[in-house]
Amino acid sequence: MPWRPDAPVNTAEAAEFLRQVHADNPGLGPVAHRIAEVEAEVAATGTYTHTSTELTYGAKLAQVRSAVAGLEGVDKVVEPADYASYGLPGPTVSDQMGPLFITAKPGYAFTAALGNALVTDATEGSFGAHGYVASDPELGAIFIASGRGIKAGVTLDSVRNIDVAPTLARLLGLELSNADGTVLTAILSGR
Repeated sequence: MPWRPDAPVNTAEAAEFLRQVHADNPGLGPVAHRIAEVEAEVAATGTYTHTSTELTYGAKLAQVRSAVAGLEGVDKVVEPADYASYGLPGPTVSDQMGPLFITAKPGYAFTAALGNALVTDATEGSFGAHGYVASDPELGAIFIASGRGIKAGVTLDSVRNIDVAPTLARLLGLELSNADGTVLTAILSGR
């Protein structure tokens, strides 16, 4: 989202930005002290002053965002403040996430196989590509369960991928207490 100088400082967003800066620049040390400084400055003045490292980091992100957003085939450039709406963790929670998330327009994909070309036409029948979010209806997969412990003839509207492992664990007599998903009890026969 574009910076608005008249908007009040969102200290939660500022803290997330600072966590990103410190995660990408380990030499800066622990981030807690810097977050406390920023919160105090915002409380006293309504704003805060970036360090040179923070300014450089922000400028590089803005440069990348601008360059990528203009590429043919790029649908959205998503920032960490919006990751939760896609069901994604922030970059300070998961090392699998970066400071920007890019989605492809329909018919395009992201691949490293093209060398310097960042975006390509998604060929019909290609097996997997990057650039899509799990909420895309075109990515829905079929789920079929059959056999011992499964009720015959049950139809579910949809199945979340995170529910498959807990369901299989239950069928095996195991418990996945830390799983994000839930058991698909509607398909279980209890035998």
